[in-house]
Amino acid sequence: MCVVMVSEVRIRVPLDILSLISDSLKNKLSELELEIKVAKERIRRFEEKYGMDSDSFLKKYEAGSLGDDEDFVAWYGELMFLKEAEREYEKLKMVIEDIHRGLSK
Repeated sequence: MCVVMVSEVRIRVPLDILSLISDSLKNKLSELELEIKVAKERIRRFEEKYGMDSDSFLKKYEAGSLGDDEDFVAWYGELMFLKEAEREYEKLKMVIEDIHRGLSK
């Protein structure tokens, strides 16, 4: 039995189950890495196509000066997805690190 501190929540988990949880989280982390890579590539293509970086695009898009072109809506969606995926990736990485710290005690 192992006690793991995850975001200030203590849980008791048998070591074999904890290992399964850790493996599942690592798989999800790998999926997120791939999704992030794909989103970045799509964003890069939009930047090349329209000759502007995403920061400039966001300012113009959010100000309403670009209109509702389908590409702009897709570009914006990719940026919002990327932001959320990167946030989830970092949180998941911290949880996995917490689990490994608990296992090494």
